[in-house]
Amino acid sequence: MLVRGRHLVTQLRLLQHRAVSSDPELLALCDSFPALLSRKTGQPEDLFHVHTAALDLLEEHLVHWPGGCPPLVLEANAGPGLLSRRLVEAGRITSRMRMFEHRQCFLPKLRFVIVSLRGGFVRFEGADKDEGAVGAIAVNGESARRKAQHETARNSVDDEAPEAVLVASLSRVREVGFLRYVLHQLPMGTSLFALGRLAFLLFLSHTEAAHITASRGSNFRHYRDVSILYQLFFHVDVLGQAPLHLVRLVPRSDLWDLAGSPERLHELVFFVRQNMVRRTAYVLPCLEKWIPGCGPRLLREGATRVFERMGDLSPERMLRLFQLFSALPEYSQSAFTAAVAREGS
Repeated sequence: MLVRGRHLVTQLRLLQHRAVSSDPELLALCDSFPALLSRKTGQPEDLFHVHTAALDLLEEHLVHWPGGCPPLVLEANAGPGLLSRRLVEAGRITSRMRMFEHRQCFLPKLRFVIVSLRGGFVRFEGADKDEGAVGAIAVNGESARRKAQHETARNSVDDEAPEAVLVASLSRVREVGFLRYVLHQLPMGTSLFALGRLAFLLFLSHTEAAHITASRGSNFRHYRDVSILYQLFFHVDVLGQAPLHLVRLVPRSDLWDLAGSPERLHELVFFVRQNMVRRTAYVLPCLEKWIPGCGPRLLREGATRVFERMGDLSPERMLRLFQLFSALPEYSQSAFTAAVAREGS
């Protein structure tokens, strides 16, 4: 009975997609892989690049990437491989493609794509079911970095052009965890960032795109610690909607200099997260609890005003506040650095 019930749910969702969508790529996916419609993690168009408008948008922005498309394109959750096939067949970019997928139902299709393209520009790598496609890229980061070094001479985070771009569609269930994971790994240069300077082309929900792009002056309701950190660490551009928002994230070339040294980047992350827990909290009392008596000195430096709140600070002013705060002579022996050490232990 349980199997029949699941089959009925799948068929109902298939009929629903046929009723609400006239997109040929999406309808073809639903017909070929109906089992995917029983997933709870999102609709097919939220997980794979199968919506025609989404494919058009991705192709357009990869082809017209500022300074040229990165030499390596990583397609996470490749699904039936429509994006990679379209890019190679169109011949509009010379980048090498690498597809990652762990769902068994797609593997024959992806292998057929590789054979039909008859070239060394596209490679497929399977992923463990538990870790997923993005996890496979992370786990094999060092191996991927060595391959990337072979495929291109550029491999420095400080290079002006990104070393690679990761393309993915993220459902609302998965996007929060993935984007917070990126913020955790980037300051250390590990996992995905073992590739070097890795850019992202991500389809995100309206809510998460609003969090990343929010400012204190506009869309303040969504202004959070992640808003500040993403805008400090990345050049952020919202490129379009189809129907999810396509967001381009390119790490800043001066990333390692933001906090004074690469080792202090994780301290900057901790500083922003702790101080943005309550956006209505006053700046000076928050900092005085870490270094008593620091308020007057920070006021003299112009870091803040007497009755300014944490939520009033733009990303640039939050960074400046951290730079002045971390330059205080008591900083290295303060309660703040002790708290950072406890979190990392």
